[in-house]
Amino acid sequence: MARAVANSPLVKTALHGADPNFGRILQAAGMAYPSGNGFIADLEIEGQLVVSAGDAVVDDLRTLDPLVQGNEVEYSLTLPGEGGETEVFFSDLSAEYVHFNSEYTS
Repeated sequence: MARAVANSPLVKTALHGADPNFGRILQAAGMAYPSGNGFIADLEIEGQLVVSAGDAVVDDLRTLDPLVQGNEVEYSLTLPGEGGETEVFFSDLSAEYVHFNSEYTS
């Protein structure tokens, strides 16, 4: 699930644009969650709870803007139940990166 979030182009472009759209993170994680199991999660951005038990606890996304302005942004996704813990590092996806990688063939 962590890799699904890290590999999501929508998450990467939101990160690049300092967009606190946490729906992109939940969507990417939900796509990796086994179907029929009811995806309910908590999500924190830079230590601030934004989703609790699947429900947004933030009324105005603009209040999250300062949290996603840094060179590094920490997202913490917590799922119910027992299990492991993982940490994954990933980069953003800028227009320049896409343009650069679209100009040549191997």
